[in-house]
Amino acid sequence: MTHRHLLSSLAILSLTCAAVLNADPIPDSYRQNGWFIGTQAYTFKEFTAFEAIAKTKEAGGNMIEFYPGQKMKPDSDTKVHHTMSEEAMNELKAECARQGVRPVNYGVVGAKNGEEVRAIMLFAKKMELYSVCTEST
Repeated sequence: MTHRHLLSSLAILSLTCAAVLNADPIPDSYRQNGWFIGTQAYTFKEFTAFEAIAKTKEAGGNMIEFYPGQKMKPDSDTKVHHTMSEEAMNELKAECARQGVRPVNYGVVGAKNGEEVRAIMLFAKKMELYSVCTEST
């Protein structure tokens, strides 16, 4: 590992630790026999995000990680993405609440620059997510 990659990795680790230290913990009421059970919406990539939420619930999960680009709901062109409108975010959160499934993560998502990182983090904050998964350096 080069010196630059090591520094990048340490910086990402530091940011992750800072985020975790400041994040509200996932409520214990979401535990099932001591575990948090959920899915990555990509598991249901042939379906919409609304259908993925329902299928997560059907499978016994109550947490979900969304990914960028999944169609949000049937008969809609809106896609789950960190650039989606506030109205769409609220609708997605409302469907999660209705189904009793908590969104906790978003990813895997890439960022090309600091502005995009800020947009992803703002999305995560508005969606009340616990973490973001990325392969970006």
